[in-house]
Amino acid sequence: MIRFATIALALTLMLCSGCMSEPLTPPDTRFNVNQAQFNVPPKELVEKVKAAIAQPPLNLSVASQDHGVLLTSYKQYEGEFHIARHWKEQTRYRIEISPDWENPTGKAKLTVTEQTQQRRTDNQKWEDAPELQRPERAKEVLDQIVKNVK
Repeated sequence: MIRFATIALALTLMLCSGCMSEPLTPPDTRFNVNQAQFNVPPKELVEKVKAAIAQPPLNLSVASQDHGVLLTSYKQYEGEFHIARHWKEQTRYRIEISPDWENPTGKAKLTVTEQTQQRRTDNQKWEDAPELQRPERAKEVLDQIVKNVK
C-alpha cells in the first residue's frame, strides 16, 4: 500500500510539473545602445545628421530639435501578426549628439534610440507601446547616418 502511494505520488508530481522550458521573458535591451563616434564638431554633426536622415531610404524630417537632441518624424512599419492581420506600427527616433569628453570641439558621439507606437487598424488611434523594443530599427538609422556623414 505504501509502495503504491509512493508511486502514485511520484507519477502525479511528474505529470503536474511537465516539461518546463525557460520562462518567457523579453530580452533585456537596456544596454543595447546604438551609438557611434565622429571626428566632426558637435554643431556641424547636427546639420550633417539632419541632411542624412532626410535622404532615402529614411526620408525622415526633424519634428523637434533641442540643442544636440533631434526627435524625428514617425516612419510606418508593418507590425506583428495578431490573429488575422498585421497590426500597424510607427517608430520615431531620438538622436542625441554630445561632445567628446577628450576633444569637445572636434569630436562628437551620436546615440540613436527608438520609440514605437501601434494600432490595430487604420481607423484607430496610435498608442504608445513601450513593450515593443525595436533596436534593430535604431541600428538601421545609425548605419544610414554613418554611411552618409563623412
